[in-house]
Amino acid sequence: MSLRQAWRMLAVAAALGAVGSVPAAAVAQGPTNVFGLPAAPVQGIPNTCEGGLIGYTDYLFWGAHRQGMDVALTNVGNSLAVHEIGYGRESGFRLGIGWKLPNCWDLSWNYSYFSTDGALGLETPVGGTIVQTQDLGFFGLAPPAGSQFDYAARLNYNVNDLEFGRRIDFDPSTSMRLFAGFRWAMIDQRLTAEYRPAAGAAVAETGTQTIDLDAYGIRLGTEGRWILGRGFSVFGQGSASVLSGHFDYRTVDAVAGGPTAEIRDSATQVVPVLDAAAGVAWRYSNFEVAVGYELASWFNMGGRYTALGLGGVAAPPPDQTLLLDGFFLRAALTR
Repeated sequence: MSLRQAWRMLAVAAALGAVGSVPAAAVAQGPTNVFGLPAAPVQGIPNTCEGGLIGYTDYLFWGAHRQGMDVALTNVGNSLAVHEIGYGRESGFRLGIGWKLPNCWDLSWNYSYFSTDGALGLETPVGGTIVQTQDLGFFGLAPPAGSQFDYAARLNYNVNDLEFGRRIDFDPSTSMRLFAGFRWAMIDQRLTAEYRPAAGAAVAETGTQTIDLDAYGIRLGTEGRWILGRGFSVFGQGSASVLSGHFDYRTVDAVAGGPTAEIRDSATQVVPVLDAAAGVAWRYSNFEVAVGYELASWFNMGGRYTALGLGGVAAPPPDQTLLLDGFFLRAALTR
């Protein structure tokens, strides 16, 4: 007999002895939670793990915010103003499919897609100046009063998550899921500026900056759920990721009918990510509907080059964190 088998037999004997020593009145009290306290059963909610297929789809209504999105600085009579371009709120989606095991383990794949853009128009003030604060070209340009700059920004977000999870039941109404896995992300950012020497004139010069990220790494997290009864429950989730991010940077300055200047560079750096979500769900048989709010913070997502600060003085690029937040509506089915 091996040592492991001896320990198993000893554990079984101890468990049988403990059951035999419990008074009948105590047994009649019903199930208890992991702390040994009586657990009130919830009608229609079995405290068991069932194997089967998992599938869900989310409708996303998100917004995006990134530090360092200022594009120009205007100066009129020593009155400085910083102009920033912002992203709008747009729709996206998330798909998930997986498999649950009877031992409460699960495996799933999730894909999230989101895209948004923004626009901003500026005019060189009369009696003042305008300075570009992004690396968009326009080298040596001295725009006259009334000249126009039209800015456009775009963000494409593609994230894949492969998760291994384990559900832990504290009692029939409270559970927690621990998960870990692999994350692969492709996030592309684009900023374009068009210069017109006068209102209504043709575009004389175009500056474009692109930052393309391809990142992968590990992700750890937890999810808690509290069943309220009548099929309703509330839940919360949090996770953290550490990714190895490869950035491709490209800046193009194109003069209409003239030369085109291009700068390319690349870098690899750590990209930490924090995710959080909370919501309420309603379940009937194998179907569930959920609605909630979530946010994700991606760090180190900005440019590589020196930007222009107040007064046109060179300054290092700021800490450019990308924040995504918004609501989601989920429909899930298990078989």
